[in-house]
Amino acid sequence: MDFYNIAFEQTVLSSAINAFTPDESDAILSQLKAELFYLPTHQNIYNAINTLQRENKPIDEEFIKTTLQKDKLFDEQVMLEILIKNPVSDVTQYVDQLKELSRKRKLDAMAMSMQKMIRDDNASPDEVQALLEIELQQLEENSGLGQPITMQQAIYDYDHMTELPKIQTGIHKLDEMLCGGIEPAQLVHIGGEKNVGKTTIMKQILYNTSSGFDSLFFSFEMPTWKMAKYTKQMKGAADLNRYHIIDTQMMKSRDVMDVARMIRMRHRKNNIRFVLIDSKMKLTHKTFQGSSDSDRKGDIDAILNAVVQETGIVLIMIVQLSKNDIKEGSMSSYGSGLSDYEADMQLMMYRSKDNDNAVELKVSKNRQEVEHEPIKLWLDTQEMKFTDMRVVETEYTTIPQHNTNQYQTQQQPPQQNFNETFDMAIIG
Repeated sequence: MDFYNIAFEQTVLSSAINAFTPDESDAILSQLKAELFYLPTHQNIYNAINTLQRENKPIDEEFIKTTLQKDKLFDEQVMLEILIKNPVSDVTQYVDQLKELSRKRKLDAMAMSMQKMIRDDNASPDEVQALLEIELQQLEENSGLGQPITMQQAIYDYDHMTELPKIQTGIHKLDEMLCGGIEPAQLVHIGGEKNVGKTTIMKQILYNTSSGFDSLFFSFEMPTWKMAKYTKQMKGAADLNRYHIIDTQMMKSRDVMDVARMIRMRHRKNNIRFVLIDSKMKLTHKTFQGSSDSDRKGDIDAILNAVVQETGIVLIMIVQLSKNDIKEGSMSSYGSGLSDYEADMQLMMYRSKDNDNAVELKVSKNRQEVEHEPIKLWLDTQEMKFTDMRVVETEYTTIPQHNTNQYQTQQQPPQQNFNETFDMAIIG
């Protein structure tokens, strides 16, 4: 049996060479190693591409050719076969297949080595077993499978680690409810009734957190110009060069695999710590094999939660609630059981029953310490952001006193008319 797939190797290399942007090429190369390729000529081309990437040179046929010709390793026919292969936008499944085939080749070579030691070299059982254990250990280390550790070791590692600080939202009451902010490595759902302010509060958090670290906003509901229109109204400490945004014009695909790939890429490039997706309902899942929509939603969460655990970021998704959720004031029936399981925290926003102008926010599920009483917030329509207390705009009007000839405002103190106005024009 042949433990290789030449066509898959060609497709992966073609995709790396024909990537539209350096970031896309980086995302592909980050998944590869030379050992995944069966043909030595394919390994040579991969190594040349890696060299060009490190040197920030173009990854194209001419530069690859020049790099390989220095060591007399260039094979024009092999290169041509790669270039005529159609590239793909997501090579993950191709790479997974190459990894499996590579492991089978190693196991096959190991079996042949054991056989030679026993039959031809007359090695003792202890020698054969020792070599087998070494080979298996190396294979496990390269497979990406972790080894279990004792709880004693886990506690020691925790006591000596540098723990990432919580992400403070910049909204005082919310940070108090979260006991200092959102802990790292969490997938968070935020839901609520229509037009209650889910997108508004998330934009506000993105604005606030930009002063401390990089963030990424997938705006699938609103174009970037409209986001800019509302964001420029906000005031306060911010570094908007660290606030990254991408909409459907910049990223045509809304497939969850492409979104996950983009998050990993920006984490490597910008060390992003906070990601917002608006909204989950806009995500597609082309590789999903099931038939149930609830299972599809759950699988989307599982894919994104894997990215969260891998990178340590906080990822918040705006979700659509069912009518029953809104009626009951809970998120228990949202999506599927798997979606609920994958989420580390669920935030719910709803209009306050005892104050028409207030919005309440509560945590309905969490895996960190929180204060469970809902908080009450008001919208400042001047800056389009939520505040801890009601914003009151007071108008002072001087009404002049008349006589038959002239105004006599100097003789009597002006009468003041107090008009309190507040617009609850919540967006998103």
